[in-house]
Amino acid sequence: MTTTVDTNTKSRLFFVDFMKAISITAVVSFHSLVVPRSTYTDSASLIDILFSPLRFCVPVLLTISFMLFERGLSKDSAIPQTSIIKKRLTRLAVPTVFWFSLVAGLKILNGNSTTEIVIEIFKGEIFTGAYYLLILFQLIPLYIWMRHWLNKFRNVLLLVAIQILIFKLTYLGLSMKDEPQLSTLLINLGRVPFIYWFVYAALGGFSYKNLSALLKISSLISVKNKVFMLANTYLILIVNYNFLSQITNGSTEPFEYIMFSNILGTITLVLCLSSVEETQLPIFLIKAVKLLSKYCLGIFCLNGIFYLFLLSLSTHLLQNTVFDFTHILLLKVCGWVLLLVVSLSLSILMSKIGLKKMVC
Repeated sequence: MTTTVDTNTKSRLFFVDFMKAISITAVVSFHSLVVPRSTYTDSASLIDILFSPLRFCVPVLLTISFMLFERGLSKDSAIPQTSIIKKRLTRLAVPTVFWFSLVAGLKILNGNSTTEIVIEIFKGEIFTGAYYLLILFQLIPLYIWMRHWLNKFRNVLLLVAIQILIFKLTYLGLSMKDEPQLSTLLINLGRVPFIYWFVYAALGGFSYKNLSALLKISSLISVKNKVFMLANTYLILIVNYNFLSQITNGSTEPFEYIMFSNILGTITLVLCLSSVEETQLPIFLIKAVKLLSKYCLGIFCLNGIFYLFLLSLSTHLLQNTVFDFTHILLLKVCGWVLLLVVSLSLSILMSKIGLKKMVC
């Protein structure tokens, strides 16, 4: 089912920047409440539900990453796969070592134990969002291994079915109240295991292999139907999150991305947005999209680091404070904008002083 991509189509990747910009903005939203949860206990559930549909962010970023990875593999088909894997992993290792070492050093200075820091590194919790980099390390060689499967649509459907089955088995494990050790094991594993994420690597590779067909299908869907699809996906994501919240008694972390609706949301977003072109957007928005896309890595890491710092600070200052829903929503929106602007600004600054590989 692989469709040939012509030269003109290859240059039409603005939609990738557009989806990256939307996704990284959504990522920051989940780190934007920099006050302790105890200060808004009564509003916490409603806030979580309202923003739960934005959980498409990490799955979409993974999908885009492997869409671009497949693009590079297609161009360098004559290069041995081992060399490609080594080059890609080395490129990923540089910012990973930099950010992990920076935060680990700060935590050591703050008095954290070395054992605790090592555990946080392996669990992808050294800073908020660090797990994403560890997931990429696992998925890159896995993608090379399964890449030949992605020429057939039925194989992609099979991988989607296997991924949903893994999600269902995870739900089953979490709902077994008479086996608490199983839930504890799943919680301790966190978000890092590749078994929760491989479907997005497959979707990314398959999307690029069939890019011409994807663009054609997207362009044939009317704006009205796209809005309908996105609205329905929004509702499904909320329903799925509510279900997850029920079986975990409100303690959804670290399982917020282990939802079949995230797969649906990723597919829907790719279908709806892949026909977006620069000419359809105002200049200021195009510039914003390209900036957010270019410095996506820096924003991802920096906002997670700043979140931990600000949360630690507010925990000491606001222990006895209580916010109502209106105030906490306002704080979240303001924090969202602040973290995004600060993370982007620092990423641009780091790029200019010779640290481009850490943020781009």
